[in-house]
Amino acid sequence: MTKITRQLIERGLIKEVDQQASTGGRRAISIIAETRSFQAIGIRLGRHDATLTLYDLSSKTLEEEHFPLPERTQETLEHALLNIIAAFSERCQRKIRELIAISVILPGLVDPESGVIRYMPHIQVENWGLVEALEKRFKVTCFVGHDIRSLALAEHYFGASQDCEDSILVRRPPRHRSGNYLQRPHFYRPQR
Repeated sequence: MTKITRQLIERGLIKEVDQQASTGGRRAISIIAETRSFQAIGIRLGRHDATLTLYDLSSKTLEEEHFPLPERTQETLEHALLNIIAAFSERCQRKIRELIAISVILPGLVDPESGVIRYMPHIQVENWGLVEALEKRFKVTCFVGHDIRSLALAEHYFGASQDCEDSILVRRPPRHRSGNYLQRPHFYRPQR
């Protein structure tokens, strides 16, 4: 534990805030997460637009912008998306101390392991390796996921279903119906 804690302190992800009274052995030290030094960009890719949001690690919104994306092919959409991310990052440069991740949520079928997009309802895609393109361009860890699955996971980890073995999330926007069924074993794989 000490080695991991030391590495996190050296990296700046946590910091010591107080020493506790010793109960024998090594003195306990209180630590907290350092949330202001690291940022992530979250992107909601819709049918005709994208919303880009800059967050710190406490999930505080630092900046948010909406962009139209009328592109109708995989190639033109990827090119436009990479360019708006670059422009957004440039405009937020004074708020970004260290960008550590970019995540994209979108409608369609996404391989959760590889982040490869298999299907989108409004454009034809063929094994779209968006994660690879993002990581190559921005040199940070990137994630791509289905929008409803992402909502279900957020609810599972932080919301009302965090104490449940199984849960169902149903989203009812005006024109569409979507749902996701979560089973705990799919997210908690046994160690081998």
